Amino acid sequence: FDQRKVEVSLDSKGFGRFTLGKGDTASFNTGAADLSGTGVIAYATISDNAGGMLFREEDSGALTDIRVLDAFNNWDGLGRQSRVRYDSPKFYGASLSGSILSDDRYDAALRWGGKGNGLKAVAYAAVADPKESGDDLNYTGSMSVLHEDTGLNLTFSAGTRERDNQSDPYNLYGKIGWLKNLSPVGWTAFSVDYTRSMNLPTDNDDGYSVGLAAVQSFEKFGTELYALYRLHSLDRDVEPGVHDINLLSIGARVKF
Repeated sequence: FDQRKVEVSLDSKGFGRFTLGKGDTASFNTGAADLSGTGVIAYATISDNAGGMLFREEDSGALTDIRVLDAFNNWDGLGRQSRVRYDSPKFYGASLSGSILSDDRYDAALRWGGKGNGLKAVAYAAVADPKESGDDLNYTGSMSVLHEDTGLNLTFSAGTRERDNQSDPYNLYGKIGWLKNLSPVGWTAFSVDYTRSMNLPTDNDDGYSVGLAAVQSFEKFGTELYALYRLHSLDRDVEPGVHDINLLSIGARVKF
């Protein structure tokens, strides 16, 4: 299937859900648990915002062939694929899921969500086999906790890929946020996050990123206005060294 999502499913409260077609694999978005309210623009897969932008050489200013996507990857599952997927019924807020794809690829995930003592929390974990040359399994996990009275929240994500011929790359992401009804039009959210990406694009290359985000919702219109500033920095173990990339993003999401 060439479309974003084309799938059919059979859903049973007692036996779970069976899905066939193109859509989210079981492991997709397990690295992106997020209750901050700024997830529309600032979340663990930071390369979604500017993944195709190229770093420039420090000395000459010439463009390299290294993209933001090459330096920052949180290994967030197998994406949207044509697959067969099963999701179990929820048991105390937890559910298991798995999917089978072409070329002997597969993945499995555990998701949990719950509320209590003024807290709301979600947590995900997954393992996936992408069947790519020189690579073995991907491991991804994330969690997010929101204190509902104050709106303070904390999010963490981690991901790694086993590689045969080089050091295993891995990604760590943390976010602190505040979500509150400051206006009659809808809730407002602010967050600051930090990302550390290691052994990408080559062994011993280290990247870090800092992001500041704000989102204002207009609930009557199903709209969120957002703004993001993000710094991407890559410390290379080989030449050439590269300049930082600064990103400013503003926009809106309308749901209907």
